[in-house]
Parts: sequence; structure tokens; C-alpha cells
Amino acid sequence: MIKNHFSKTDSLNKSSDLPSASEALKKNFFHLEEHTRRNRDTSHINYKIYYLLCNPYTFVNAYAKISKNSGALTKGVDKHEQTMFFFGRSNAEQIAKKFKTNTYKWKPVRRTWIQKPGKPFPKFKRPIDAPTQEDKIVQEAVRGILEAIFEPEFEEFEESTKFLSTNFGFRPKKSTWDSVKNLKYLTQHCNICIEGDIKSAYNSINQELLLDRLKTRIKDKKFLNLIKNLLLSGVMDQGQFLHSSTGTPQGSIVSPLLFNIYMFNFDKYIYHNLVEPMIKHPPKPKQNPEYKRILFQECKKLDKQMDKTIQKKYKSLHRERHNISTYEITSIPKSAVFVRYADDWVLFLTCTHKEAQQYKNQITEYIKRALFLELDKEKTLITSLENGVSFLGFTIIKWSKSQRKNKFVLQRRRNKILRSLRQTTSNKINILPDKSRIRRNLILKGFCNSDFYPIGRRGLAELDEFEIVLKYRQIMLGIIEYYRNCDNTRALNHLSYILQYSCAKTLATRQKTTIRKIFNKYTTKLIINRQFFSQGETINKQTSFPTYSEAKKLGKLTPRDKGNGNNYKHKDPFYIQTFWRTKLKLDYDCCICGSTEKVGLHHINSLQKIKTNKDRFGYIRSKLNRIQIPVCHKCHVDITNGVYTGQNPIKFYNNYLATL
Repeated sequence: MIKNHFSKTDSLNKSSDLPSASEALKKNFFHLEEHTRRNRDTSHINYKIYYLLCNPYTFVNAYAKISKNSGALTKGVDKHEQTMFFFGRSNAEQIAKKFKTNTYKWKPVRRTWIQKPGKPFPKFKRPIDAPTQEDKIVQEAVRGILEAIFEPEFEEFEESTKFLSTNFGFRPKKSTWDSVKNLKYLTQHCNICIEGDIKSAYNSINQELLLDRLKTRIKDKKFLNLIKNLLLSGVMDQGQFLHSSTGTPQGSIVSPLLFNIYMFNFDKYIYHNLVEPMIKHPPKPKQNPEYKRILFQECKKLDKQMDKTIQKKYKSLHRERHNISTYEITSIPKSAVFVRYADDWVLFLTCTHKEAQQYKNQITEYIKRALFLELDKEKTLITSLENGVSFLGFTIIKWSKSQRKNKFVLQRRRNKILRSLRQTTSNKINILPDKSRIRRNLILKGFCNSDFYPIGRRGLAELDEFEIVLKYRQIMLGIIEYYRNCDNTRALNHLSYILQYSCAKTLATRQKTTIRKIFNKYTTKLIINRQFFSQGETINKQTSFPTYSEAKKLGKLTPRDKGNGNNYKHKDPFYIQTFWRTKLKLDYDCCICGSTEKVGLHHINSLQKIKTNKDRFGYIRSKLNRIQIPVCHKCHVDITNGVYTGQNPIKFYNNYLATL
């Protein structure tokens, strides 16, 4: 038996089999590709899409998409569920069979309450709903089907509006930076902003209105009933069942997309009723007569030799010209840009504060009348760009006249070096890190106290020194990566100081010593060395805490795409090619015993849990170096219970599968 198993694996080890395996996968997922292709036409009506859920490969594809997510192993209301820990083609076939017989039922989501960011008091909490593992896979399949239908519609609208009214939240290949960058390039002529936030957005969605929106593109009653039953599946909150007659479950995989579909009419309303009338007939700007007069006087002084009186007069004229608008305010073309990210949105305008208040009242009335939602009065503000607007962790600001400074610079003119007066700060839109939000998060996470004095984290002191420094290093590099394209990141210098000393205090807590001794031992960079054993060899690794300047250089190793970040047309929402390795493993033998019955992927939590060589499966796990491996159901049970008693399993594991 062993000999036959190895003869089969030897044939799989050939690299020539990979293209044929890839072609086989394309054939299995052809039904999803066709669904995507048909819906690139935004006028296409879907009369039959429920059949997509009757194909087991739809759920194989969904599992491949979400199995490696950080929340993949979060349990729902079913305490005995093991879907994510072990999932194979047989499991996908069982789910598909339920849809064929119309017997699939959503289970209630398990609700937990978490602390709101920036709200230190216990009463400020928000709910997170966790579905069961099986429901997660089905939700991902439904999300892919809906995204293939509505994403082309979103793209067509934003391109037709030239990105003056766009949603960037929870859409493929779009990020928070893309939304901020869109604002930077399109709002240079704006002077005021309406910051909006929808109160309890996900919990307040009108389900009937959402279903009516889905019916514009979907006529399949079975599929619509499936969505309706999902919305009405209920919530288990601390053991008590609650009906869900409104809203969508927070934490659900499909909820962000359903919210975008629900709010799409709001994006259209903002453009057609506020943005488009402003930019439709822009006036021709007229030059300010006062500015023109001063400029003419400046041009008259171009003598090669000027006495001090004329020089002083020239300097005063130059300063005066910089403080006067080039064009008449009333003749400047108005501009308006709307950007939404989930339930947070901003509307940049060229108008007075009084006009902005009228627009705000108009938006409030529409959201209440047409969408049955309500704006949060505390978070919906009218802000001048000179004061700065906080959005998604960034500060969007235009320097005021008092902030713009003039200074003399040396320039070469006609083979002579002359001093000329120039502005040090422009009046264009600048993107900066939101300093107040960063500090607030540092306090909430326990890196410093309310006076911004660094403190150690006792919870991290349980780790060894190498892991502590590595954890702080990852935090610092992650923040630098998030803000690396800002116009100025000097605000992060103080952040570097807080994290560095917090890391040192955590090390001091672990070793029961002082910070001074920690810095003397590991230097100010907190350099830690550690030995790892891999395949019989000793590997030395080193980590350290990067300073602000070092982290800034490391954060720019992967530059973002240039442009508006919207060059991703017609991307496959199912990511069929991306996860083909995971799908390929489901069609082969158990990598431990070679069995072909009930083979599925066993989900590994962490490779760091291997501490001794007594765990035979741990030895395989270190060899495979993968989060998921294909095993049969019997081996999965033995591994889970820790009673694996077979022969040395390393003799049987499939080298071909291990190197995928």
C-alpha cells in the first residue's frame, strides 16, 4: 500500500502536471467566470443565479478565499463546529446538497460587545456578530455573486462622474489611502467641508428597501429569499435570542457589500443634486483689480540698481500681493467632491458657511426620508479646510494666510545671485497623519498614559524578549506603512519615542530591572538576537526597534500605484486564479496516510506552538510550513485529539502537496 502511494505521489511531483491541474480548476469554476462575464453589462438582469449555490465548487472557492483570514476560526453559536478546522470537497458537496433540496437554514449570529475606538468608558460599546463557520462559507459565496453583479455598476457610475462622487469602502482594490488621495487631487479649489457620519448605520437599514434595490438586477426569487432569511436569522446575545427585523449583522462577510448596495442611491443623489449643479456651468474667473495694480507696480521697479527705499517698497508690495486673492472670490469656479467610506463620508465644497448649512439640512432630510437613516449630530460637522478635516485617520488641511510664511531665498539671475521673497507653505491641500487620533489610540492600547508618558504593557511581558521587540517593530512599521504617502509625517516622530520607551519598559518588567540597564544591554535600538533550529541547522536571527527615520525608509519599499488608484477594471470577485493551490489540495490524498476517503484541509493555528519533537505531527507541520494541509477525516480526528498512534507520518507525507 505504501509503495503504491509513493508511486502516485511521484507522478504528481512533476512540474508538468501543474498546468493541467490549473486547467482542471478553470473547468470546475467556469460557472463563476461566466456569471462575472455576463454582469459586466450593467443592464443585464439575473433571472437565474440560485443554481450557482448548488455547485459544490462555489463553496470550495469561498473556503479558499476566507480560510486564511485572521477571523476564520472565530466560533459562532454552534460550540461543536469544526468546519474551518477541517474542510474538504465532501463538506462542500453537503452544503450544495442542502441548496438543491432547499433545506439550508441560516443560524443566528453570536453577538459580542467590544469597546468603541476613542471611547474610554465601558458604556460606549458596539456589537460584533459572528456567524457559524458553515454560514461564513455560504456568506462568502453569496458575497462573490453579488459583487459580480453590482461592482461593475459602481465602477460605471464613478467613471461617469469622474470620481467626484465615489465610495471606497469595502470594495476590491480600494483602500483608505485611495479615498484620501482622490480628495487631495480633486479638492484644490474647495474651502469648506461637511463631515458626515450615519448613526447606527448597519443596524438601521430598512430590509424591505434593500431587497427592492436587489430586485432591480436580480429576479431569482429563491436567491432573494435566501438574502431575506439571512437578514431575519436573528441574534444570540448572551444566550438570549433576539429578532433582527432591521439592519444587517455587524461582522458578517456580506454585510459591507449589502450596505454599499443600500447606499448607492445616496451616492447618486449627492452627485445629481449637489455636485453636478455646481460644476455644470462654471464661470470664467476674473482677475482681482487690486492684485493686478500691485503686480504692475512691482514690474516698474526692475532697475539694476535700487536704493534701500525702493527695495523696502518692493518687499512690502511683494508681501501685500501674496496676501491678496489673485481672482475675485465671486468669479472663482465652484467645486464639489463627495467621498464615502462605509458609513463615514465627506463633502468638500466651494461655498460659504451659510450655504454649507443649507446643503447639510438637505442631506439630513433626504437620508431620513428616502433611506430611513439618521445622521449623528455630534459627528456631522461643517469645517473649514484651514482648520483641518479628520477622515479615516488622516488630517486634510489647507494652510491659512496666517500660516503661510514668506522668506528670502537665493536665486541666480543674469549671472548674479539675488535674494527673492518666496512662500514657504503653499495653499494647496495637504494630507497629514491625524495626530489626535494616533495619541488617543496609544492611550487606549496602553502604550502611554493620558499625559502621553510611555508605560509598559504587562500583557506582552509574558512573551520572550525577541517576540516583544518584534511585536513593537511590527506596530511601528505598520503605522509608518499606513501614513507613508502623507505630505508630512513628522507627527510620527513622537509616536516612535512612545513605542520605543514602552517596549523598553515592557522588557524591564519581564526582567525585573530598570530601563537604563535595558538600554545598556540591548542599546537604544533594542537589538535582540535569537537562534532558530530548522532542518537540523542553527539559524541566527536578529530584530530591533526601528527609529522614525529607519522605519520611514523601510515603509517605502513597496510604493503604491500612481494615479487615482482606479485602474482595476473588471476584476474577478471570486479570485478564481489567486487561490488555486488551496483548491488543488482538496482533490488529492491524505498527506499522512495516503487515504483518498473524506480528504479535507486541516487548519493550523500557529507554527510557533511546536515546542518539542515528541509531537510527530508537529514535525510534519514544520516540514510543510503551511497553514493548511490535506488529511483524511481519521487523521484529522487523531491530530485534533492529540492521540496520533500511527507509524512515523513523515514517511507518508506528500512532497508535491508540501511544496504547493
